[in-house]
Amino acid sequence: MYIARHRTPDTGWAWVITVSIGAINGLTFGLIRSFGVFFFYLRSEFDISRQTAAWPFALCTSCTYLSGPITGFLISYFHLRTIVVVGVIFASAGFAACFLATDIRHIVLLVGVVHGFGNGLSYMQTPVIIAQYFKRYTATATGEW
Repeated sequence: MYIARHRTPDTGWAWVITVSIGAINGLTFGLIRSFGVFFFYLRSEFDISRQTAAWPFALCTSCTYLSGPITGFLISYFHLRTIVVVGVIFASAGFAACFLATDIRHIVLLVGVVHGFGNGLSYMQTPVIIAQYFKRYTATATGEW
């Protein structure tokens, strides 16, 4: 298991890590919260039913949480930061590639599977990283009061 290379917990670099994790989680869940806007766009752009338009977003949330066992397996072989960076790249690439999508099936694959899997890789690791960098201010760093 990877142990953070810092001399004193709760100071300096630990807060930079906390802000970075906050940005990752904010952007990740900001996109998930804005799925309602994309839902109406998909319905009008592809002329599809509500059920069909909901598939990418339901699959994205499912893939985010179902990627936990895969992420747990990857922790045995890779550093946590590496997994988070790869997850952010997957999530960004999946969402950005939707710009080139010509069919709803492409969006289901890109948003539902690729973006959802990337979210899972990056989101599942954040509490572990915070716990490595904080001893005294763990609750403050995670946003719990």
